[in-house]
Amino acid sequence: MTLFIDLRAGACGGICAPEASVWEDGTTLLSVTEFRSRVRGRDLVLATHGFNVSRQDGIDALSNWSRLMSLSGSDLFVGVLWPGDSRYLPVLDYPAEGDEAIASGRLLARFLNEYAGSAASVSLVSHSLGGRVILEATSGLDRTVRRLILMAGAIEDDCLTREYQAAAGNLPQPSAPSADSAPVPAIPEFEGWKSAWSAGAVSSGLD
Repeated sequence: MTLFIDLRAGACGGICAPEASVWEDGTTLLSVTEFRSRVRGRDLVLATHGFNVSRQDGIDALSNWSRLMSLSGSDLFVGVLWPGDSRYLPVLDYPAEGDEAIASGRLLARFLNEYAGSAASVSLVSHSLGGRVILEATSGLDRTVRRLILMAGAIEDDCLTREYQAAAGNLPQPSAPSADSAPVPAIPEFEGWKSAWSAGAVSSGLD
C-alpha cells in the first residue's frame, strides 16, 4: 500500500488546498496521528509528478513507481500529489502552474515540519515541474534533506546557486573522498530510480 500526501483542493485542475491531507492508496483518509506513527524512525522517500497530471493519474503513476523500487526495510515511499493540471487547455495554463508548484511546496514543507519530525531522514525526488514543488519544500524544511533528485527538471540548471540558494543550504555537503575510498555513485542507492533516470537530472546530497 502506498501513502500519499495530497496538496490538492480538487481532483482535477484547481488550486492548492489550505491544508495537506494523508491517504492510503489514494482512497482511505488517514489522520495526522497515524501518519506520525508510520513515519517515526523511517527514511522517507517523497516523490512527486510533473505538469498536467490529475489526482488519479498521479496516484496510478506513483503507486506503480513505488512497486518498482527496491527499498530497504527502513525506507518508506510517500507519493506527493499537487495541482499541476488544468481543467481546460494545459498549454494555456502552464505559465501559471509555477505559482501552484511554489504554493504546494510551501504547504508540503509546513506539513513535514509539523508531522514528520520523527522520521530518520527525508529524501525528495521529482519529475519536470514537480521540481519546483520539492525545491520550495526543501527551502522551507527545518532539517537537512538526505537526497534531492530532479529528473528532467523544468527549472534553470543553476537554480541551487540562484533562485533556490535556501534549498542548497538544506542539503548535505559531500565529504572529500580519501585516496583509498571507493567512487561515490552518481545515481541514488534506491535501485528503482535507475530505471527512471533520465538526461538532465540534477542530483545533490550524496552520502
